[in-house]
Amino acid sequence: MAEVTIELNSKKYNIACDDGQEARVADLAQYINERLVQIAGPNSGHARTDSHLLVLTSLVLADEIYDLKDRVSGMPAEAQQGSTMNEEETRLIAQAVDHLRARVEKLTQDMRHAA
Repeated sequence: MAEVTIELNSKKYNIACDDGQEARVADLAQYINERLVQIAGPNSGHARTDSHLLVLTSLVLADEIYDLKDRVSGMPAEAQQGSTMNEEETRLIAQAVDHLRARVEKLTQDMRHAA
């Protein structure tokens, strides 16, 4: 089991991942942090605490995932089969998303208890 240090909202977190997945987890964290920074931007005013910001970011990312699922399900079967991702890649992406979702939930709980 490997470990990678990611940064979200200027805070560092050590995340365990499968060997060889460190770069993927780092890329996912970078994307999450970019969305988080957008949501926390000066014009936002919506997030009042770190845990609230993480919840809002999680909702935005889940919305993006649902939009992508809707687009894929609306595509003709031939186009879906022409996907460049194989089953293993799809499984790994789903696993990474599930892992990050669980981690965000844990961080949110930890922040609530710390507040």
